[in-house]
Amino acid sequence: MELKNLINQMGNATVTLDEHEIKIDDLLNDGKYNILKKYLYDNNIKTTNDLKRLSVTDYNSLKIEIPNLDGVGEDKTSIFTRKLDMIRNNTHVIENAESVEGVKVVNLGKIQTSKNWFIEANYIDYGNNSEFLDIRQVKVDNTRGKGISIKRENIDAFKDMISNINLDFLYINNSDDENDEIEIDDDSLKQQILNNEYKLLSAFSNEYGQAINLFIKKIESLPTDGDIVKFLNNPSILDIKKDQYDLFHSNGYMTAIDIMNEYDKSGIKCTEITDLKCGDKINTMTLCALANNFNLMLGMYYNEKEDYIILKSQTSGGDYNNKWLDENNMQYYLQNESEDKYQSLEFSHRPNQICRDIVLNMNTHTKVYLFDRNTKNEDYLYCGEVRPIKFINNKKCIVIQKKPE
Repeated sequence: MELKNLINQMGNATVTLDEHEIKIDDLLNDGKYNILKKYLYDNNIKTTNDLKRLSVTDYNSLKIEIPNLDGVGEDKTSIFTRKLDMIRNNTHVIENAESVEGVKVVNLGKIQTSKNWFIEANYIDYGNNSEFLDIRQVKVDNTRGKGISIKRENIDAFKDMISNINLDFLYINNSDDENDEIEIDDDSLKQQILNNEYKLLSAFSNEYGQAINLFIKKIESLPTDGDIVKFLNNPSILDIKKDQYDLFHSNGYMTAIDIMNEYDKSGIKCTEITDLKCGDKINTMTLCALANNFNLMLGMYYNEKEDYIILKSQTSGGDYNNKWLDENNMQYYLQNESEDKYQSLEFSHRPNQICRDIVLNMNTHTKVYLFDRNTKNEDYLYCGEVRPIKFINNKKCIVIQKKPE
């Protein structure tokens, strides 16, 4: 059994700490890294060796949260993760500082347990006889899942414990996501793009590995080929990916946009608001496809073509104090405006303008739909059609009321 063979292996160091302590500030002194620097400080990473001491699992967990930081898009995610990899994988030298013991980390290997999941084993030596074997679920997009860390002195007992267990149980769908094992039509636009992205990931992992993985995750989260076409027709894609696409083309590779342009798009379908029932859950990318706007930072979207507004709400830990007043009415914050615009109701943001007109009975044709979640790690729950009925909190909020089904 491959897993048992992995457990029997131990390896040498692949991460070496700097000989001296070097502040993160010294390597992130460009203003473009301010968000990254604050994120590292918030996680108590203030020196290069703080970063290098992280286990493989913790380091990947640190990186996987970068796209969720306020003000960080796909371009900054790629820049930030490449910078972190450079700091972690290289040796930095300054004069007159004390040496620090190193941490040894080596990946022992991984075995595939289902279509989208692996079991990965890492050996970690923190020095001072503190050694661990870390065995963990890893998704194809490098998301870290559940696992265990076993002290070296307990490994023999662990091997004895599992010696008589049939580990074939690992080779079933061990994902919490019921959609992970859905088969995709090989002729679909989605599958053709994903197949191409895996080739790009293999060829350009050093240059753009994190950005490609993030792009794969976005494509995987879109349920229909029509939603993918909407996403790829987003003008910012070419701006963000220009350097990547120039490199891919110069080496004879196709891009997702090349594949889309050649694909027969007649008959492809998009996710429609009418496809949803109250209580359905959808992810952020699908919500953006409904809005035909892939700015993930927005909370209010106006789909001009379909003439409806989509409201995103997070009732715990969000930037706005949106909250349910009762089972049918929610306090919902408008997009930010200057104080004088709130008081005069002369809003600059289109969604705010339309909500104002609905409250004042000047607009009876635009529909408004609400998607709500408790925390940022959850999918959105479709709450159905709502209607703005009045202003509160110095006109910075509206009360939205559910429409009867």
